[in-house]
Amino acid sequence: MPGALLHSVPSIELMDIYEPLPEFAEQIEATFSKEVLAGRVRVFQEAIVASGQTVEMLRAGDHSAVDGIGRNLTGLVMGYSTCLAVQLESAVGRMGPVWSLIMNCEGSEYSVIEQLGRFGTDLLPTSIIVQFHVNEPDPFGSLYKARMSLTRHFTPITTCDFAWDIWIRNDLSPFTAQELERLPLSGL
Repeated sequence: MPGALLHSVPSIELMDIYEPLPEFAEQIEATFSKEVLAGRVRVFQEAIVASGQTVEMLRAGDHSAVDGIGRNLTGLVMGYSTCLAVQLESAVGRMGPVWSLIMNCEGSEYSVIEQLGRFGTDLLPTSIIVQFHVNEPDPFGSLYKARMSLTRHFTPITTCDFAWDIWIRNDLSPFTAQELERLPLSGL
């Protein structure tokens, strides 16, 4: 059941999902409209990007990526679509005061994390779950830079290179300020 998370965690009252490709957005909307959770999930047919009002997306089966960013789908590309795009600041304006950011955006996560650095602490998510991708000229350097940027306001709960990281906002962290200062950053 796709809505198991929302159903089992009553404190999550609303989830915003950004899916720029129409066919995928329609599948998500259809799935959640059948659930008891109808009304708790909003689907926006937009990509979250660093700048611009549109983005060129490529499709390969059930995978998609911003053209020129993300995994190598050469030879698998089924088509391209020009999609609406918003900056993270605009998306945050739609959300309430307590929100989590879960990202699997095929390489655009680096620019989204960069945008987070410009937020005031009152606009930051309570937690971040992110999948980092190997798509930069210096992937480990980009990963390290992104994680160091996150440490300004977040504590790593778990990190796994080019898989899933989980971070929690420092003011919600189970660690004391002294423990936070002693956390090893070498594994980041």
